[in-house]
Amino acid sequence: MRGVSRTRRNRRAVTSPIPQIIAQIPQQGQTGGKLGSNITMQLSALWLERMSAADRRTVLARQKAWLTQISPGALRVLDEIIIRQAVTLGWRIELSEWVLWRQSEWVSAPDGLGLLRRFHRSIERAARIHQGLEKPPLDDPGIYSFKRETVKELNEVLGKMREARRVHSRHAYRDSDTDLVARFLNLIKRKSRTVPNLARNWHRWKKFLSERSAELRVCLTAARARPASLFDSWFSWCKGVDQEWVRQTISRLGSSPKKPAAGVKLYGSARSHL
Repeated sequence: MRGVSRTRRNRRAVTSPIPQIIAQIPQQGQTGGKLGSNITMQLSALWLERMSAADRRTVLARQKAWLTQISPGALRVLDEIIIRQAVTLGWRIELSEWVLWRQSEWVSAPDGLGLLRRFHRSIERAARIHQGLEKPPLDDPGIYSFKRETVKELNEVLGKMREARRVHSRHAYRDSDTDLVARFLNLIKRKSRTVPNLARNWHRWKKFLSERSAELRVCLTAARARPASLFDSWFSWCKGVDQEWVRQTISRLGSSPKKPAAGVKLYGSARSHL
């Protein structure tokens, strides 16, 4: 029972929602080594935020063999972060040297078997999400802010496109869906500094609109533009789930007592085409 009680304490090491690392790392042009380094860096940031002041001072001092001076409680927090992040990162998380280090410790730790079981259950759940057999978790506290900021950016880009269509109204309705998508993507590239969320997710928008180009035309020609609906459609496509479920889930995140953290740089997807 000793191992069981320790594992239960691990489950309580981090109880509040935490940002998903997959939302913080680039999804294009990453080698295995670079991706592993990015994951380690994000694990480090999450861990540092949840440490005691004493452990934080030890880490920031960067003295030789500093890891041996970290408290067992702080290591339990790191283990919990790794297990929870494995649900969305899946196999990618094992590219991190920190994850390999913790796994090597679990093999001989009294509660290690319980940690290994939980870790592999998380990896299995990630595969189920990838295959569309289970909904992905949408508890990242940054999602609500991410939607709000991205909708503002969509308003800006769609506004520019609508303005251009008014100026060239004689030719506006001759534009094919492919032409509209190309202009949308080009505008994002040109205005990348003012629409950072769209720019970071450019490849995802390109793939989405290659499959659903008509949605952009509807948004442009409707009497009242609905960029929030376009975002919900894109985001639900990214996650492989129902659009209305996504809308309601994000709305609940915004109305929860704990306000979501701002500053999500990009939001990832479990779907293979991303």
